[in-house]
Amino acid sequence: MKTKKVLNGNMLALLVLAGMMVGLAAPATAQTLLSIGHWTFDDPAGSTSAADSSGTNNGICGSSLYPIGSNASRNLYCPAFGIAGRVGTAADFSGTNQGLRVNNTIPNSFTVTAWFKTTATGTGGVGSAAYSGRGIIWSDKSGGASDMIPMSLTADRIAFGTGGNGGVGYNTLTSTVPVNTGEWVCAAVTRDMTTGAKQLYINGQLDGSNTAGGTGSLDANPYIVFGANPLDYRYFDGEIDNIYFYDRVLRGGDPGTLPTARHCADAGGPYLVAVGEDVTFDGSGSTGGGEDPLTEAWSANGGIISGSTFTAESTPGIYEVSLVVSDGAFDSEPDTTTVVVYDPS
Repeated sequence: MKTKKVLNGNMLALLVLAGMMVGLAAPATAQTLLSIGHWTFDDPAGSTSAADSSGTNNGICGSSLYPIGSNASRNLYCPAFGIAGRVGTAADFSGTNQGLRVNNTIPNSFTVTAWFKTTATGTGGVGSAAYSGRGIIWSDKSGGASDMIPMSLTADRIAFGTGGNGGVGYNTLTSTVPVNTGEWVCAAVTRDMTTGAKQLYINGQLDGSNTAGGTGSLDANPYIVFGANPLDYRYFDGEIDNIYFYDRVLRGGDPGTLPTARHCADAGGPYLVAVGEDVTFDGSGSTGGGEDPLTEAWSANGGIISGSTFTAESTPGIYEVSLVVSDGAFDSEPDTTTVVVYDPS
């Protein structure tokens, strides 16, 4: 049976601490993907860089950090770290002179995913070129160039831009739905260098695609910036969490088909349960799967898992919980939360 959640002072303190711990790394039971860049933004308040948990491509910030040519450069001051995020903590960008620079490790085929939250309106209009917007994930070069803008905010939409390459001109793929809702949005873009195919996903659902991404390398800019279009002084005003880079198109099923919708797991929580009692984990907030139903794979310490039901063992404490969702061909990245096991006596 489920534990009745009656809180005393000690239990409440444990639950608050569990909320602070959400986002700690936990092993995924069904995880099969290997990213070449992952920025959790779980860096402490006051940090001057964003750690790349999958390697050494840390996001850096500072003065005169972004070269724009002719021996000129732009400042990229640090965003605010340590604020509550979608998972763990996030980076808060003020819309003025803030950004993080990483190396461009995805010039060819790629998938880029991110969580972000904003109520701001981007520059440009719906359908404007991606380079006219406010940078979320940005790698533009002045003038015509084989560059890219995985995500910018134009009006109330996401824009995905690819520069002229492989015999095609500049191309922008724009979302059909607004994204400045004040809620966390999971966005993903893919580009296949072999075919020029581009896809844009919003909250796990395919929102748009075309074949105008070109077949050349998008390496004109050696850097990618989070939270800024520093070239044109157009900065993102909002929060960013959990950016992933992959050096390939994430696919599901037959390799010749469009990639499976980018799944976004939501483990819910934090949860509270007494020693020896059961609690049911809730993954209903997970998105993606398209026409295929998602299955859940839960893992947790401190108890026994059967499906989504967790039976607490005898030792009180705060334990990590992880959820991966899958359509059978493609697994999500894990989402983590915590379960507080307490002694009611």
